[in-house]
Amino acid sequence: MLRIGVLGIQGGFHEHMEMVKSVGCEAVDVRKKEQLEGLDGLVLPGGESTAIGLIAHDNGVIEPIRDFIHKEKKPVFGTCAGMIVLSDEVTEQRKGGQALFGGLHTVVNRNGFGRQINSFEHKVNIPEGIDIKPKGNEIFIRAPLVHEAKPNVTVIATLTHSFKDYCDPNAAASRPEDNEEVIVGVQQDNILAVSFHPELTNDTTWHQYFKDLILKRKAEQ
Repeated sequence: MLRIGVLGIQGGFHEHMEMVKSVGCEAVDVRKKEQLEGLDGLVLPGGESTAIGLIAHDNGVIEPIRDFIHKEKKPVFGTCAGMIVLSDEVTEQRKGGQALFGGLHTVVNRNGFGRQINSFEHKVNIPEGIDIKPKGNEIFIRAPLVHEAKPNVTVIATLTHSFKDYCDPNAAASRPEDNEEVIVGVQQDNILAVSFHPELTNDTTWHQYFKDLILKRKAEQ
């Protein structure tokens, strides 16, 4: 049985652990560096990205998780705030910046869809050739979006939506235009990241996809 860790320091880690179990894997609550040992993959939940960085620093897991991603090349799955902390570059950070695990060659707009009040549900588009078939709407809660994906990053999900109905009209000019297609899911080697919260739905598609990624990479070793 695969052992998949869920960073349990902030955000929706309980829901992710249940999803990991539902796809037939052992779920490990990760709060200390020792708990990373023997894991086949790691989930970075949604929550508040600045808080995740601060608590991860206090718990002494920032560098161990960076090693897990960059040196060991173990699979990692970031959702919402997890996407933010995996990105190499983040716009609209809080004053003073924030700690990032990095590794994902993207520029992510931290509050790309506005504030919590601008949250919404909507189906995402899956590009041709990507073997993912979500069963319903995805949940976007103060969600980030990928402003730029480098050439080695594969886009696995996009969103076309009437953003004027949901996004803060007084927000930054970097907000998407109405009915503009924007990137909300990417994959780069061992890194998978989405803007939304699949753990808050009853659809295991994205966690199964992550499990399959782990199995594929283990088979290639």
